[in-house]
Amino acid sequence: MALVAIVSVGAPRRFVMRPVEAGSGRQRVFHVGWGDLLVMGGASQRRWLHGIPKVKAAAPRMAIMFRQRFEPYGRTRPAGYNTRSLDR
Repeated sequence: MALVAIVSVGAPRRFVMRPVEAGSGRQRVFHVGWGDLLVMGGASQRRWLHGIPKVKAAAPRMAIMFRQRFEPYGRTRPAGYNTRSLDR
């Protein structure tokens, strides 16, 4: 499973995390701004959908991601892994 570190640069945004399994808990909302660091891995990658919801208008922002993958030899991610949209 990948370990991901994200540095936010620019205007603040809502970062939303929602359980993959419907009904297994409520969503979490974080407000990330300039220089904030978010680190995710392990259970957070497997059990939570995450992202920045679309908004009509927003000031410029950039996310710098650092990844290190930890996967056994020959293992690949299943089709559609963690690709569902948070925009409902």
